[in-house]
Parts: sequence; structure tokens; C-alpha cells
Amino acid sequence: MAKTKQEMDSKLAPGEARSRGKQIQDLLDEETVEVPWQLRDAEYTYLGSEPLDRDHYISQEWCDKETENLWSRVWQLACFEQDIPEVGDHIVYDIVDWSFILVRTEPDTIKAFYNSCLHRGRRLCTNELEPANKPEFRCPFHGITWNVDGSLKAIPPSIEFDFPHVDKEEFGLPEVKCERWDGFVFINIDDDAEPLMDFLGDITKHFERWPFANRWKATHSAKIVDSNWKLAQEAFMEAFHVLATHPQMSIGLLGGDGSNTEYNIYDNGDANWSRMTMAPPMPNPNLPYELTEQELIEEMFFRGESVSEMGVQKMAGSAEDLPEGMTTRKLLADAARKNGPNGFVGGEPTDVELTSAIQYHIFPNISPWPGPIFYRHRPYGRDPDKCIMEIMMMVSLPEGAERPPAAKINWLGPDEHFGNIFNQDVENVAQVQRGLKAAKPPGGLTLGNYQDIKVRWHHRLLEKWVNREI
Repeated sequence: MAKTKQEMDSKLAPGEARSRGKQIQDLLDEETVEVPWQLRDAEYTYLGSEPLDRDHYISQEWCDKETENLWSRVWQLACFEQDIPEVGDHIVYDIVDWSFILVRTEPDTIKAFYNSCLHRGRRLCTNELEPANKPEFRCPFHGITWNVDGSLKAIPPSIEFDFPHVDKEEFGLPEVKCERWDGFVFINIDDDAEPLMDFLGDITKHFERWPFANRWKATHSAKIVDSNWKLAQEAFMEAFHVLATHPQMSIGLLGGDGSNTEYNIYDNGDANWSRMTMAPPMPNPNLPYELTEQELIEEMFFRGESVSEMGVQKMAGSAEDLPEGMTTRKLLADAARKNGPNGFVGGEPTDVELTSAIQYHIFPNISPWPGPIFYRHRPYGRDPDKCIMEIMMMVSLPEGAERPPAAKINWLGPDEHFGNIFNQDVENVAQVQRGLKAAKPPGGLTLGNYQDIKVRWHHRLLEKWVNREI
């Protein structure tokens, strides 16, 4: 007598159970081109099933500890090199109480300075909305001026007599550690921090396949969201919320409910990066009826009303016009190959790369994709109930094409939205934030063993930083 999946799962060790249907590695076995090693590097470690402390999201005390022990010591993305392409170009990066000026001081040199006048402490630059270019940084309060390389330029003659104790050679703007990788500009407030490349680890080898340095930041939207920064970010660390949160995607658009997503954590969960790969469009194995590939194609391309939300062009005609045996993911992959460019390096792109949502996460707060989407989430000051959510589109350009200017930040108001699907996530996390406060104390959160592994990994690292174990 055949055993049910539930009976088979009951004999597995914790964290070994998987949804029914094809897994990502099964799909890679079917590829007709060479599969890059990055996709086969699929580590996973069970990290236990203990409840997650809700104070990580709602406690002011915990929020303050993050400020003291995480944001003051961790490498964090401040901007992209293309944001400040010319000498004198600068941009302001704020995190919690701190403010920094990122400036290109020479054609191939970028420095970061504390955004504070050494006289009375006024912010030197106040334009957080977009990059700008200046030959100097002049304090609007009393007029003391610094060169773009941070050296003192002048103390106004009318007040210079009153500062005989100032060593002008030593009165430069204090720098913060600033290092670059693949077009990203990172800062670290801790003068004794490990080198950026040591912190990033092997993710740098993974993105040799999907480099960022030559991409174009085509859009950059930001919004203040009514949730903790971790909640907003963790909405994108798992895919099985699709069925309930995004019902328009679960059958027609993606042909699945996210349950076949592959989750990867590395170095037994100690690496500062992780990954998830959401299965490409294929018949949903969890439907109460069997959906064929032809029916899925019909649903997606000839009847689906939501395909345009994800940039998939609706097709005219009938699925009967398609070759026999054609799969949805193959149809999408072939179309992507024709549309190009994809920016992949080291061999032909696989169908999985062209049709799946592959999302990496670099601790603590950025999510680069091999595809064009890029997320960053930041605290909003010291308020544990709010955060800044940013979505960017990092577009690959044809070889030899001139890169247009990077998009400036478009700050969305309270009644403006990223888009229908993203707005569903924003509404969700705001209600989660409220729900966490409504829970009976002490109120731990029960996570899934596998599908929530990235969330557990994130808090595992977070606790190590906050408790100063790192």
C-alpha cells in the first residue's frame, strides 16, 4: 500500500521535509546547458525550532541595543558607485542617529565623512533625497568650509582670529571606514572592523556569475513603512506567503504557491549571507486538481490579468498555437534569451536563472538578486515600529552601451505605493507589527523548520551581534 507524503515526512529528521513537486535541484537536472556551480552550491543546516522572541521587533530596549552593537559595528551599504560618478559628487546616508557624506574625491577614490561640522556640529549636507555636486562643504551656520577630500579649506576671516588653538592641518573632517565591492559602496562606523571582503565571504564568488558593477540603477523608490525593519525585510525571506498574501500569483502568474522554494544558508548558518530560489512557473502541485502545462500557459499568457504586474507581456491567440510539450518555464526562458541582455557571465543562462526569483541576502539589510530587483531596509531613527523600505531596479545593459545616470530616490508618500504586489506585503507587515504587540506575553513566534530558515538565520546572527558574540 502506497504511503502518503504525510506518513513519509513523519519519518524524516526535523528540517528534512519538503513540499511535494519538483525541487530546484530537480529542475537543474533537466537543463540543456551547463549549470553554473553557484546554483549547485545549495547548503542548508537545520537551526532548531525554538520560538523567536517577539521583542526583537517591538522592544525599544532591543532597538537601542541594535543601535549600540549592530549598526555601530557592521558593514552596511551606503550607496552605489554610479550614484556619485564625478569628482565632487556626493550623497548623504543616514542610519539611526548617524549621518554620513559619501563623496568621490578623485576619479577612482570615494571617501565617507561624518556629516557634522567640527565647530558647532551642524549637518553640513542636508539633501538626503538625491546626489549633488559641490566643490566644497560649507557649514551654513558660520561658514567654515572643507574641501571634498575632507581637508579644511577656510575659516572665515571675520572669525578666524578666535580659533588660534585650531591646527588647520589636523582640522579635517573625520572619516568613517569606506570600502567597495562590485559597484557597491559600504561603510563601517567601527574603526577596528574586519575588512569588507572578509565580512562578505563567498558571496563575492557567487556574484562573479551575475556582476553588478556594470548594471544601471534604473529606478529607486523609498517609503516609510509602519513596521520594524526586520519584519519588512523578512517578508521577502520566504515565499510560502504567496498563497495567502498574493492570490493573484498562486495559479495564474507563477503557477505555484511558493512551497517549492529552495532555501540556502551557508557555513552552518554562520555566513553573513544566504539565498532562496523560488521555483519557476510550473503546475502547482498543491492544487486539489491537476493543472497541465498547457492549461498553465493558457492561464498565464492568454487569460491572466496580473501578468503585467511582474513585467510579463500578455500574449494574443491560444495555447493551442504552441508546440506540443512546451513548458511554461521554457517558453519564458526562450523569450528572455531573445529579449536580453541578462548580464550573466561564464556560459549560457539556464532556464532556472531566467525564470526563477533568485534572491540573496547580505546581513544585515540588503537583498541583491541576479535579476534586476534589489532591496534595502533601514531603521527609521530609533523607532522600532517604523522603517525605510527601498526597492531598486538594477538593469543589465547591452555590451558597450553607455550607462545612463543612476536614478534618484523617489520618496513615496503615505498614500503612494510601490505596486499592487509589493503593497500587499507592506500592508501585511504593518498588521504583523500591530499583531505582535497584541499577542499574549511573553509571546514567542513559531517558525517553520525549513521555509522560515532564513528568518531564523537572520535572528541567529542578529543575536550574536547584539550580545557582542561577534
